Amino acid sequence: MEPCNDGHGHPIPACLHCHLCRHLDRPTIEAEASLIWMPEVSQAALIAIARRLHVICARHEVSPAMDSIPRSREPALLQAWGLYAAFLQRISLAERRLGSASIGDLCAVFAGMTDDTARLPLLGGLRLLPRGRFFRDGRDVYPALLAGLLMPAETVG
Repeated sequence: MEPCNDGHGHPIPACLHCHLCRHLDRPTIEAEASLIWMPEVSQAALIAIARRLHVICARHEVSPAMDSIPRSREPALLQAWGLYAAFLQRISLAERRLGSASIGDLCAVFAGMTDDTARLPLLGGLRLLPRGRFFRDGRDVYPALLAGLLMPAETVG
């Protein structure tokens, strides 16, 4: 069997969102994730929460990218969207702290740093928020991947 990869030859670990954290050089990374400042939550916890929010969206047949307020008044969906909107507000905190919220800018700055200890104060609370998208060959395949994870017996909320 052929190993699973991201379409660019990089193997994908069990968690697609963890893969994004390890491959900030993806040409589509700015559409797939956003930098946020959230020191009170670990990267692993943020990924778990974001994935759950995406699952709730998929269960309600709403795009996991959460680009617009859902038409449905379903409480679980509205709560998921509200929490995600709160995460998105943290982009401005990252931008204020780093001078930019661009993942590409961050990579460029850190590529020029040779001292890892200089990076630590800047990265302490920086997190990568998955945006409910994952591109392969120019096509967003995340909704289909997410649909494959859903189990009929799983409950929403």
